[in-house]
Amino acid sequence: MKKCIGCGVNLQIENEQQIGYAVKIDNDFCLRCFKIQNYGEYNSYEIESEKFFDNIKNIVLRDKQKTFFYVLDVLDLQNSRDMQLEALLANEKVIVLVNKIDLLPKAVKQMKILNFVREMFSDSKIQNLKFTTVSAFNQESIKHLLAFIEQEHGEKYFIGFSNVGKSSLMTALLKEANLPSKIVVSHFFNTTLNEIEIGLNHQIKFFDTPGINKKNSLSNLVDHDQLKYFYFKKEMKQYTYQLHSGQSIVVGGMLAINFTFKNDKANDIHFYTSAQIDIHRTKTVNVLTYWNKHREHLKPKLSDQTIAPTTFKLQTNENKVIDIVLSGLGWISLPNSPQLEISVTILNDHAINLLQKMIYLRNALI
Repeated sequence: MKKCIGCGVNLQIENEQQIGYAVKIDNDFCLRCFKIQNYGEYNSYEIESEKFFDNIKNIVLRDKQKTFFYVLDVLDLQNSRDMQLEALLANEKVIVLVNKIDLLPKAVKQMKILNFVREMFSDSKIQNLKFTTVSAFNQESIKHLLAFIEQEHGEKYFIGFSNVGKSSLMTALLKEANLPSKIVVSHFFNTTLNEIEIGLNHQIKFFDTPGINKKNSLSNLVDHDQLKYFYFKKEMKQYTYQLHSGQSIVVGGMLAINFTFKNDKANDIHFYTSAQIDIHRTKTVNVLTYWNKHREHLKPKLSDQTIAPTTFKLQTNENKVIDIVLSGLGWISLPNSPQLEISVTILNDHAINLLQKMIYLRNALI
């Protein structure tokens, strides 16, 4: 079996998301090492859930001082967490990195985000927690992260789901350290089946652990060519609508959020999402007609474009501002009251219990 000369893993051409993937089996480098060497771009790899948790268990059992850097996606905070993982880390030192902070509207105060996350972790089994925000595209933020890494003694591990931006952080750290690509590949990466050791200099080393795919993201309902709409590259756009009862917000060729107000006035809502996403306001009774006419061209769209809609209700019972989270696509912020009814219609038939993990209510983030 041919091995990558950069990291030593067996090369394979079957699965781009798995370690050792190469475009051609006779290549010298796996795709990950090729991107590091030629573009300074670092990519993590995914493993099965069972293997992921076995790896973490083995790391925890090591008789060494260690710190875990737990990376969350600020655009999907709840679904970036994993309670099983947090139970394994209950007695470990953990620094929560609230990533992609640059994608939030500039008016949002980072302290407000950190307070939200601290409150969110009030149910966590982890006893030793710190929190900070981070952005791979802000040099001061990366310097701040490097300082965090340098301050911690012992082994340091980056952990988190796929698509929380862990790879972008790795790339930014390598760039900040000004490491030549060949040095990175030949001297600073030692790949095992469990984690990758990364050395930024003789004093600063850390481990990147492979991620696992988030099962609760709407991105799991689309084809590969639609995934680009779930990768936000620019600051979120705020769409503001004044809705009357019986109106809906249609999100691409995927779903519609339907509103029933117990008043006759216009009600303000704010939708935070990517400018690439097709958003349309219409009467709820016209949603299916709109999909019938436009679904082939809407972005993003479900893998199955058959119109066989599923509708379920979101329970509201408190008089305060809330968010409707569309996992992977952003959220809708609106004033809540017992007089408001919200339902979700998705284009075709899906299990309600799965959808309720992808689309849910939370206290307002911003």
